[in-house]
Amino acid sequence: MKNNGTSGYVIDSRNISGWYKGSGRLSLESLKKTAEALNRLDMKGYFVLRGGDLKGLERRGTLQDFRKFIEDQGSVIVETASCDDETVISIARQLDAHILSNDFYRDHVDGISDPGEKKELSQYLATHRNGFVWADGNLIVISPEIGGC
Repeated sequence: MKNNGTSGYVIDSRNISGWYKGSGRLSLESLKKTAEALNRLDMKGYFVLRGGDLKGLERRGTLQDFRKFIEDQGSVIVETASCDDETVISIARQLDAHILSNDFYRDHVDGISDPGEKKELSQYLATHRNGFVWADGNLIVISPEIGGC
């Protein structure tokens, strides 16, 4: 699945890390492997990370190396106050990008009271949210047309 005509993927960083080796927490290794996979697909990644997550990397002395690695892979870090559903979806829509997450964002969609807006967002997510699986430490992106994850 080479470049899909969008500007890239908005990465739900906590979601993708949580699935890596069943860790349930933010993992630099998983984010690096994600950036490498997107680079191989000729896609730009927009890694959504909370400011607190970045401060944690800074405390461990790994933030600068991580920033450089992400840039070398052709991706960028998007620092936000939160990584909630609305933030990830909003960034993806603004960039005309796909979302890389195993979250279907049902809670967010169910919380919308306007029927037209709810339908429009559901349709957007059906075509712009890609699931993924980790297989032997390699990221496999699943096309929205396949469904699943």
